[in-house]
Amino acid sequence: MIKLNKKFLDQIKYEAITCYPSECCGLLVGHNHNYQDTITRIIPTKNILRAQANDCFEIDPQDRITLERKLRGAKDSIIGHFHSHPNGTHTPSKRDLDLAFEPEMIWLIVSIIDGKFNDLATYRLDKNKQRYTKLSFEITDQTI
Repeated sequence: MIKLNKKFLDQIKYEAITCYPSECCGLLVGHNHNYQDTITRIIPTKNILRAQANDCFEIDPQDRITLERKLRGAKDSIIGHFHSHPNGTHTPSKRDLDLAFEPEMIWLIVSIIDGKFNDLATYRLDKNKQRYTKLSFEITDQTI
């Protein structure tokens, strides 16, 4: 189960709509306790593939390195990432599957249709088996 505060979801929606028709991307910060992942921050990042095509993303490695340094010794860590699928479903694409290399990471994918939020889902991808597992999530108004 993944717990996500509504204000973080609103921020992810904003990023996805603002980047449309390109894919947005960012990092999910949080922690795991009793088999529950709690997202405590989202960090929008630069999509370094934005100029190449609208249907791909890559988080700027420097953004990730900088964040990992800031989180050293903290309770929270990078537990996943988010990205959008402009005019597509929230299901991981073949490209997503091909590029998955951290199966423990959460993949939060937002579907944006004609510039408007459509839906979202969360997954964990398994690079070795080339498949994904859909995860349940809860949107909360509680401060996390």
